[in-house]
Amino acid sequence: MEGDAIVNIGIIGAGNVGTGLAKHLIPNGHAVMLSFSPDMDKLKATAAELGARVGTVAEAVQFADLVCWPRLGL
Repeated sequence: MEGDAIVNIGIIGAGNVGTGLAKHLIPNGHAVMLSFSPDMDKLKATAAELGARVGTVAEAVQFADLVCWPRLGL
């Protein structure tokens, strides 16, 4: 949509919900940084596949205009 702001978004947690969010945000022009995964190799592969960046939680917070921490079961 014309005039929409592009937002840098840090997603803490790259599970099903975080990855699903990134899959919708990136094609719409937003820059995404994924962080926090017990399997860093999988996180890096997922980020490369989606066109996202990878960083620590602190780096994602510093990078982002908006931080998302999708948690289930709270």
